[in-house]
Amino acid sequence: MVREKMMRIAERVFLAAVLLCFAVPTVVYTVRVVRGEKDILMLPLQCACGILGVLIPGLAVRSGWLRPPRAVRVVYLAFLFCAVFLAEVCGFYETVPHWDTALHLVSAGMFAVVGFSVAAHFAGEENAARAAGLTAVFAFCFAFALGGLWEFYEFAGDTVLGMNMQRFLRPDGTPLSGRDALWDTMKDLFADAFGAAVTCAGCGMALRHGAARAEGFLIRFGRTNGRETPAGREKK
Repeated sequence: MVREKMMRIAERVFLAAVLLCFAVPTVVYTVRVVRGEKDILMLPLQCACGILGVLIPGLAVRSGWLRPPRAVRVVYLAFLFCAVFLAEVCGFYETVPHWDTALHLVSAGMFAVVGFSVAAHFAGEENAARAAGLTAVFAFCFAFALGGLWEFYEFAGDTVLGMNMQRFLRPDGTPLSGRDALWDTMKDLFADAFGAAVTCAGCGMALRHGAARAEGFLIRFGRTNGRETPAGREKK
């Protein structure tokens, strides 16, 4: 009981720290943009999106519509912190080798967990466990598809806003050509595939041994008002 209480407090402190790391740069960069530094316009927007990324799922959890395990919640918060504050505000994309690749590996794993949870929710946890291999294939395709959509987002940002999210420009502004221009996108897709495959293999083996083994990673959807069904939903 004491250990559970301490873990709950630690999670709340971590949540508050992440929100603070997003809120302060949002205010600072917004002031700088208002003063005329238009070249950093994306930074306050990205930090604001980070705040929404914390608050919206948090509201869903508090309302009971989303019930992720603590490990999933902590990994998600840590990912947002690394992807927004460290990568964008602190410049880890440019200063830390392979930081972007690491983020793609983790995000693909999280998407795969969501894929498993969606399959278990609609098919029922027992059915998903009996067809663990098929569930793993669905989760992999789900995660990889979302990774592909992210690459569309980067392409749109580069095309419409003149950004360099797909790293097709050198630091001095010289455009890359041939296979060099494709390298960043293909590296990201390979990372998505690898991260999703490793996660699906681990979660699939856990699910194969029964739904009880999946308690640590399955996300429950929908409010509860009675006893739990095999699909993770509640009935009166």
